Amino acid sequence: MLGLSLLLALLFSHRLRQPHHLWAGCHAVVLLLLLAHIGDILERHHRRDAYQAQQAAEETLLQKIDTTDDRSFLNHLMSQAMQSQNAGDWWTNRRIEHLAKRISPFDIADGTEKIWLVLAIDRLNRPAVGAFASWFIGDSVQAKQYRYQLLQNNPLLDLLNRIFNDSMADEQTFLQQQLFARDICTSLISVVPELLTDELYAQAVAFDSSNKLKPFSWQFEFDVFYHQKK
Repeated sequence: MLGLSLLLALLFSHRLRQPHHLWAGCHAVVLLLLLAHIGDILERHHRRDAYQAQQAAEETLLQKIDTTDDRSFLNHLMSQAMQSQNAGDWWTNRRIEHLAKRISPFDIADGTEKIWLVLAIDRLNRPAVGAFASWFIGDSVQAKQYRYQLLQNNPLLDLLNRIFNDSMADEQTFLQQQLFARDICTSLISVVPELLTDELYAQAVAFDSSNKLKPFSWQFEFDVFYHQKK
């Protein structure tokens, strides 16, 4: 703004015979420009301060999530984070990432009869499923036990059956649900390949052969995992 004011002053300097007239003109232009943009400047500062305050509050909350032994507090936060209106929010996804390290995927979700992992799958919450997937990795006794439990009732069978046969969804929703379901399937199959059973693979092949809308080939998406397993 100062450069612009000086340029304007120089353009009209031939009319200002006294130096103090020149600088007075510069100051006047600067003042006018500041007055014209003061609202934008204040708004930018307000947004920056608000973002920094939110960031500080979130970091404090994440530290509490990582250290607290208050299970009801953790479950309450996870219930909030899993609400559909919070889906896709960056701050919410960070909370889920930390919460999923403190909450077992097989714990019963607040206010439901479902375990957290199944609830996340039912709600097509990809960040939550991806975060919970870390519990199934490794050779620890717990990881092996969790993989065994997961395979006793393969949740991906119900997921694809529900998504493929959703007759109430409009076209855009139907396609979007498939994208979410694919990401959930690959997140879990990548750590527990046994989830890609012959039955699940057959579901994908049958759907590909149908005349229903699809954003990709399900068989193609599963082929890499399926043939590796074989």
